[in-house]
Amino acid sequence: MKERINKEKPSLGRTIECIGMMHSALQSIYEREYPRDPLMFAIMAQGPVDQIRDLLDDIDWLMEDMIPRELRGQAAQLEESEEMEPVATKDAA
Repeated sequence: MKERINKEKPSLGRTIECIGMMHSALQSIYEREYPRDPLMFAIMAQGPVDQIRDLLDDIDWLMEDMIPRELRGQAAQLEESEEMEPVATKDAA
């Protein structure tokens, strides 16, 4: 998670609304730039993509308070075990 300067938690509704606005901006850039110049699209899209990542991080931060304290350790262990499990591929079968 990113280091937070402002310790006040954002509103979930407002955060989701902002993700929608960034999605619309990204879609607009895609429609306008990608057909003409994919490299320019990649450069211009970086700002909205970074903002979406920050907003998703804010949602993770908000979710911390939604998990009861007693279950946080179990949730962290579950995440770690899921990250460590190998992913089966068609080639491995």
